[in-house]
Order: sequence, then structure tokens, then C-alpha cells
Amino acid sequence: MSATIIPQPLVLGQAIRAARKGRGLTQVALAKALGTYPRAIIELERGRSTADLKFVLNVLARVGLQLSVEQV
Repeated sequence: MSATIIPQPLVLGQAIRAARKGRGLTQVALAKALGTYPRAIIELERGRSTADLKFVLNVLARVGLQLSVEQV
């Protein structure tokens, strides 16, 4: 398991996109599985989302990622 430091929303979006594609999911399929619109996934992957934390955590779980917080 590897860790990625997320200094900005775009990096998080890129990690989500890579994990989604790694699971063979389209943005539409992921959105359907989460009960949302594809636009929500598109915006999140582009780092332009104003999504709430619960939504982000649900997306992460669905694509096989998890959020970890570390004191620096």
C-alpha cells in the first residue's frame, strides 16, 4: 500500500481518477453507484468540486482508497 500526499484538490482528483480507471469504472458508472450525477464525479476529479466530506469519503471507498490524516 502506498501513500500520496494531497497538497491540493487536483491531486486528490487525480488519485480518484486513477483508482476509478483501475477498477474499470466510468464516471457515469461511479456516479450511478453513488446515486449522484456524473458532473459531481467530473468536478471532483478536476479538483473543482465543492463536495462535502461525506461524499468524498464515499467516492474514495467506492474506488478502493481511504483517507488518512498524519500530524506533521
